[in-house]
Amino acid sequence: MENKKSVSMFMARDIAVIGLMIALKVVLTRFLAVETQFVRVGFSFIPTILLAIMYGPWVGAFSGALADVAGFF
Repeated sequence: MENKKSVSMFMARDIAVIGLMIALKVVLTRFLAVETQFVRVGFSFIPTILLAIMYGPWVGAFSGALADVAGFF
């Protein structure tokens, strides 16, 4: 018999980074946006793009959706 260990998909550090990026996206959405009379330019997409680059598109999409839900409340 082989001694098989379960391998988790994400390490604790990865989950912490994802959580921090979600929090950063919520903060950027709420407080850091340039508003003019006609348009609002925000920078909240940056954490989502960084997560998608670092961990893949599914993590980026999941974190973006979770940040939108968390920012709603």
